[in-house]
Amino acid sequence: MVVGELAVILLLLVLSGFFASAEVAFFGLNTFLLEREKSPIVRFVKKLLQKPVDLIITILVGNELVNIFISSLGTKLLKDTLGDAGVAAGTVVLSLLIFYFGEVIPKNVALQLPETLAKVYAIPIYLFQEILFPLRWAIKKLFGGLIEQVEKPKEQFLTVEELLFHLQEGYKNGEITKEELEMVRRALETADTTVEEIMTPRTDIFALEEDKKVGEVLDQIVERGHTKIPLYVENLDHTTGVLYVKNLLPTEDNLDKELRLFRREVNFVPQMLTLEDLINEFKGKKTQIFMVVDEHGGTAGLVTYSDFLSWLLGEMVEEWSRENEIRKISEGVYLIDASVNIELIAEKFGLKLPEDYEYSTLGGFLIEKFKGIPQKGASIEIENLRFVVEEVDNNRIRSVKLIVKR
Repeated sequence: MVVGELAVILLLLVLSGFFASAEVAFFGLNTFLLEREKSPIVRFVKKLLQKPVDLIITILVGNELVNIFISSLGTKLLKDTLGDAGVAAGTVVLSLLIFYFGEVIPKNVALQLPETLAKVYAIPIYLFQEILFPLRWAIKKLFGGLIEQVEKPKEQFLTVEELLFHLQEGYKNGEITKEELEMVRRALETADTTVEEIMTPRTDIFALEEDKKVGEVLDQIVERGHTKIPLYVENLDHTTGVLYVKNLLPTEDNLDKELRLFRREVNFVPQMLTLEDLINEFKGKKTQIFMVVDEHGGTAGLVTYSDFLSWLLGEMVEEWSRENEIRKISEGVYLIDASVNIELIAEKFGLKLPEDYEYSTLGGFLIEKFKGIPQKGASIEIENLRFVVEEVDNNRIRSVKLIVKR
């Protein structure tokens, strides 16, 4: 007899855990994750969630009934075996059993597996809900006013993960392109991406001393093709302004003027600023260029609105850049920007790279091969490839001619 009653109590504890975990599973469920499934079980889950008040009444009533039976049966069992003296102590033990095995443990499991448990529980809960229809109807009548407030639909918002899920589904179904998916994903990452990740580093900045005369640097300005150029005194840590090339008319009167006469105000942003805040800076300062400073106040780089757009557009810009950074001049002859990734060169032209290489660009690769900065016109042959240095500026290789031998 005692063994049978213990077995019933154990079964009731399992049912208590079932209802407690069902509450967490259904009401902690991210319904957007179910959109990818069209199974009958998922339809049951959605049907239950369409009437949340009916669902919560079913779960709570079931849980309360089970706990009442546990307490009643447990108290009777303790009284029969230990007498009146054991009832008080037994009540504490039963309460702890219900608390841990009927509440804490099941709910923690449901927090980890809401989707799985909701699908497992859907049919049993649905059947129990139908059985409880008269009681549910009575409770709703009794507490009608309060329930109406609860049943008012709440405005739902998509999380970033949910939005990305739907976009990925759209990509799989051919509704959006890979580039569009990537662009939206990047847009959602503006709060987590810093200026440092997209800026032009200090070593790659083309800048001019502000006391230089227009005539002295005009050829460099034309050759570089930049529309905005930082001006400085001594070095880039003392940037004084920005030269807007469109305002620099190469007339005879201007050729003898110093660049500082044409400079505009320069603005600064910290390198750890998020892109979300950078957008606001672009709007607030009404400028398209910022000098980027590090934690010590020194110049770390430069960032423009074009840099932000290039990052945002991702692969679309990268594809365009590749076409322009590696230009085919004639059959087997290419003019290449030295900043191109060396792995791209290796992939495109069959160049074998050592396993322990530390350079990342074509320029770095050639500097190692030449054992230093080569002069313009210097050449080197590697396998069936001949590299000719076309342009060197400020101790940096700028462009290279590549001749592929057949």
